[in-house]
Amino acid sequence: MNIDRFKDINSFLNELEERKIFYRLSKTRPESLMVEIEKFICDGSYYDEKELKVLFQDFSD
Repeated sequence: MNIDRFKDINSFLNELEERKIFYRLSKTRPESLMVEIEKFICDGSYYDEKELKVLFQDFSD
């Protein structure tokens, strides 16, 4: 893993923790890392990384 990518992941996890947003970190394949975040609002849709801005604005403590 390149150091810049590690820093990006670490910064992202730090921001989740600073905002008191619960997450689960798991590794399911050798080349992947999964960060699970749940909003507890279910409309049956899946979202991409753009939804993180909404999460940080509306759902952080």
